[in-house]
Amino acid sequence: MLKYGFSVRKESINEHVITDSLDNVIDRVRNEMETKNQPMHALIRGVDEPWEVCLLKLITDVIQQSAPVNAEQLQRDPGGLRHNIEGLFREAARDSTRIPALSKALEKNNLFKEYEDRFFALVKSATN
Repeated sequence: MLKYGFSVRKESINEHVITDSLDNVIDRVRNEMETKNQPMHALIRGVDEPWEVCLLKLITDVIQQSAPVNAEQLQRDPGGLRHNIEGLFREAARDSTRIPALSKALEKNNLFKEYEDRFFALVKSATN
């Protein structure tokens, strides 16, 4: 984290005073988060000061859990080419004028044969 110049700071605070047991509050907040289906949210139980320690602990845990999967993906696609191709597919799905750019990228990287079925399915859906 230090290598990338990571910094943590409070920019805004929302405070809600709740008079209930901590376990009940945690359960309510957890249920609310699950209902809203927001996978990028986290519920952190920690201390007020230094609150940054709780956040850093969360970040460390997430990194440790995701590291093996990320390492495997990097080994399979060290230059990020397939990641870029996936992005081009998403763009072309939203905007059919991006299909030629996707086609060029697939041809340029000798990946057209591998993605051929998916590419033609995209073209077909864009013409319907």
